[in-house]
Amino acid sequence: MAATRREGDAVVSAARDPFLEPSIAGSILQSDMLVSSVQVPTLPARGRRKMSWPETVAGKIEEGQYKVRRMELQKADLDREIEVLEKVVRGMETEMQYELDLAAHCSDLEMMHRARQLARPRPPLSEAEERALRDIRDLAASAVAEYAASIGPEPAYDRPINPFSDTFRLPLPRAMVEAYASRQR
Repeated sequence: MAATRREGDAVVSAARDPFLEPSIAGSILQSDMLVSSVQVPTLPARGRRKMSWPETVAGKIEEGQYKVRRMELQKADLDREIEVLEKVVRGMETEMQYELDLAAHCSDLEMMHRARQLARPRPPLSEAEERALRDIRDLAASAVAEYAASIGPEPAYDRPINPFSDTFRLPLPRAMVEAYASRQR
């Protein structure tokens, strides 16, 4: 089993890490120590070659470039995931709109069914119902005749009715007559 080093939450194999020098990678494999990206390099043991600062700086630059590339790849992955989620949301919106349209259509069908039921021919009226309808018609005819006798002939209803005009003579309540008279002054 290869020794590993931890960098944040990610566990990275020391043998595959491109940012460690082979001498440091060997010591990590032997001691299984934790290395952070901001750690100052330790002094080499006796007999090992010294690490030069330009190599360390170049390593840090490479590590930074590697992290930037990794972040760009993560951004591309996130963009793809966002696009997939947007497609899912559009699909859900379409499905919801379809369900709303279907509910409205069912409501319309139900209303049409009710209208057909109400429009079906009814059975003939009974004698009592016919007598009641005749009484209502007679009462309406007598009211119209009484109005014509007391007020005058019925006015033509070909334009909007104005209760204050001379052609439409109705006995107005006293309060309306007083209000109309006060406005005329």
